[in-house]
Amino acid sequence: MEIKENKRKIRKRIRAAVIAVAVLAGLCFGTRWFLKRTGVIYPKGVYQPISLCEEAYTGTDTNPDPMIDTSGNCVQTRILPPEGYSRTDVKEDGFQDFLRRIRLKPAGTPVKAYNGEVITDGNETVYDFDLGGGDLQQCADSVIRVIAEYYYQTGQEQKISFHLTNGLEVKYTDWRSGNRLVAFGNYASMWKLSADTNNYDSFRAYLHAVMRYAGTKSLDAESSAIQLDKLQAGDLLLHGGAPGHVVMVVDVAENQEGERCYLLAGGAMPAQDFHIVGNPKHPKDLWFYQSDLEGDVIQVDGYTFNGTVLKRWNNGIV
Repeated sequence: MEIKENKRKIRKRIRAAVIAVAVLAGLCFGTRWFLKRTGVIYPKGVYQPISLCEEAYTGTDTNPDPMIDTSGNCVQTRILPPEGYSRTDVKEDGFQDFLRRIRLKPAGTPVKAYNGEVITDGNETVYDFDLGGGDLQQCADSVIRVIAEYYYQTGQEQKISFHLTNGLEVKYTDWRSGNRLVAFGNYASMWKLSADTNNYDSFRAYLHAVMRYAGTKSLDAESSAIQLDKLQAGDLLLHGGAPGHVVMVVDVAENQEGERCYLLAGGAMPAQDFHIVGNPKHPKDLWFYQSDLEGDVIQVDGYTFNGTVLKRWNNGIV
């Protein structure tokens, strides 16, 4: 009987030890998941800033297309204005200049999703910046990324601030001070969970946190409708919803009569490369003319906008 009792006690102790180890492992896993989810723990040294092309051209253009110079390294030099049009003047080192000079991948590079899947083959203008891993940097997130990168790179960090879908404003200056986003269901708040951080990896962790809970609906709520004659580079074609869609005006050209045309760029679902979107009305000409953007129905490659969709982000970046 004594032997049986000892065995029973041993089995009981083993079960208790296994349960304790499982609970401890769960706590460790849960704590790490929580810290990663809030951005207290984030990958370091894996992100690259959006870069601008230092040399406008490389190589020799062998493409006979009169509107595409395949040796151009950025929108400003790869996509030529239509005949009779010239690019509008922009402020040097301003946001519109930034949009024109973001480095592009070589002409003909396909648009790819975050998992490597080819979305469209042979696109002439795919932007050369990373997706950050995972199915996160979709259409609204791409716009958020471009805007935030400009402010970060030009030392205007106090302007980096976005609302989540539930209305919470998340400022980068708060994040930089160690506050992290804690969200459960429709609850979201900023908690002081970390030491002060001010580096690019932490900035990207901030963007990932925002991208999880922001979208076209929140972007639409912090934007205002504008008229076509006010449309500039940096403005948006935006339909907020679930799902909605957004593309950004990235360049503008004008003729002597004052008529304008526009280049549009965006991402989509699943998360994919930011790229110039085509005009289905004339596929060989990537520019959108004023007549293409008039009325309540505007077609872009892969999406039809309905209603009032010409918008300007309220922080007044343009």
